[in-house]
Amino acid sequence: MKKLLLVALAMLAAAGLLFAGGQGGEPTKLELKGGTAAYLFQGLPLEQIAADYSTAHPNVDVELIPFPEDWAAVLSKLQLEAVRQTATYDFITAAAAFLDVATAGKLGVIEPIDAYLSKKVKDDMLPSIRQEMLMDGKMYAFPMVTDIVGFIYRPSYLQKGGYAKAPATWDELLTYCKKLDQVFAGQEMWPLGFDWYWRPWGGYIPILQSYTDKPFQDGKTDTWSPAAKKTLELMKAYYPYMPPSAAGNLAASQAFQAGAVAMEVYWQPQMLRAIQAGQPEDDIKMVSTPKGTRGGTVFWSTGYMLTKYGQDKQACVDFFSEALRGETFYKGAVANWKLLPFNSAYTMVKDDLLPFFPDLISRLETGEAVAMPNSGYMMAAELNVMQEELTKLMDGKQTVQQTMDNMTKRIAEKIAEME
Repeated sequence: MKKLLLVALAMLAAAGLLFAGGQGGEPTKLELKGGTAAYLFQGLPLEQIAADYSTAHPNVDVELIPFPEDWAAVLSKLQLEAVRQTATYDFITAAAAFLDVATAGKLGVIEPIDAYLSKKVKDDMLPSIRQEMLMDGKMYAFPMVTDIVGFIYRPSYLQKGGYAKAPATWDELLTYCKKLDQVFAGQEMWPLGFDWYWRPWGGYIPILQSYTDKPFQDGKTDTWSPAAKKTLELMKAYYPYMPPSAAGNLAASQAFQAGAVAMEVYWQPQMLRAIQAGQPEDDIKMVSTPKGTRGGTVFWSTGYMLTKYGQDKQACVDFFSEALRGETFYKGAVANWKLLPFNSAYTMVKDDLLPFFPDLISRLETGEAVAMPNSGYMMAAELNVMQEELTKLMDGKQTVQQTMDNMTKRIAEKIAEME
């Protein structure tokens, strides 16, 4: 009799009926909750893919929940829940792998996804992006979309200076700035814009990596080499040709969107934002960033991470693997001018790709584009120091050499405190 009972229980479990909840013997749904940065809902079809997945998998209900933009507040919540071994979210956004994976990983609030990821899906990832998701040899995030820094410009503005094409080198860009500054004299117009203060990956690092094949060493940004010196010299030289607001978050791009800047160094969705703001689409182009002694650029990817105490991690990764690699998501991402981290995307939606995508994608495929490292140093040790020292440089309060010395010394001290 006992054996018959065990057999019956096994059969019920196999049929998914052992965990029936409520009335009518219907199986209890697995409810997955994904904490998602609120800004992602503005351009990506996240609600649609969650609804479609839940329809296709009746026993799984996926809810993507906007969470606060304050990443520090999110981390504090995750730390508290980790102590209690609970989790509000089963998975959370890594808004940029190099910003979020390292901090969350070192705090022990996320878990690697390797054990739950199929070889087929892993092999579908572009190699450079697969490498980007790693920390200490383990994959801690599943990529969704990718941003890559390029050179965006208004052809009609360049023509006013007598230029028929974008500058090929950073030194040539400076020549363009000087000429356009004369053309724009007396107007609220500026030749160039990029994030010289707010984020090093928007200004300092794109220039730096074009003068060295080692912009990062042991997870630290190069602040001490001849390439670093050349980068600072150029940034100082560009500074007078940028709008006064350029120190603000995305402020130079906002000036470009208003038609007040001729050229900008930004990632590809900022080109779309200018068009959405009313600038003529046929008068905005994007090409590779200018060269130094070599070509290349910098990129980063947004993805999802598994929380340490979230439920059914395999079910979460199954959702990522299917929903984030389907036509609905691919088309929505391309419509928001995002690059995609999977080879399958460029076959599935090849007719939807924008004209400038192939060049950007090729740089991801060949490794010419450099991923930001998941060391945790950028936010914890480098960002504030670089902001302060670059401000002194731009204000004429210290030389390029003093800036290099101060950044190198202060960042090293902060990293030592971290370790």
